[in-house]
Amino acid sequence: MHKLKVAPFQGKARAALDAMGLPPGTSVINPIDTPVKTLQEREGWIAGEILDHVFEHAEPDAIAMHLNLAAFVGRGTVDPIGNLFEVVRQTREKWPGIAHFALAMRTDGSAVLDQTRREYRMRAFDIGVPIYDEIPAMAQALAHIGHLERQLARRLP
Repeated sequence: MHKLKVAPFQGKARAALDAMGLPPGTSVINPIDTPVKTLQEREGWIAGEILDHVFEHAEPDAIAMHLNLAAFVGRGTVDPIGNLFEVVRQTREKWPGIAHFALAMRTDGSAVLDQTRREYRMRAFDIGVPIYDEIPAMAQALAHIGHLERQLARRLP
């Protein structure tokens, strides 16, 4: 639809992700599909380990994340989404200029979750990560960025 390529991880990237021994229900093929329980591992810091393997071995152009707030809010005593923002900030510092980050953050339409998304949107803004309400809007934005980058690359000597 938006001509984005999502190639399965292979070689070292796949081996490193498989070696993490993530909980059942987690897929590391690409896209990486992590149930809430996986992202709550190590109080949400597990995402940093996953991203380190992806950046080291797969050299992504973009990291598109999707979170369903209804699955996270009110579960456990830790805020894995808040920790995820810190992981993204650290990842961008550690691997500068390699990949764009974008996040689709869905709610169930309730006032409480919509307010929570607004609060997370401000935190994401502070670290330079755009938040979209749905995956198609995020994919379209990333496709446009890719198109612009290809056009600019053709014009540079």
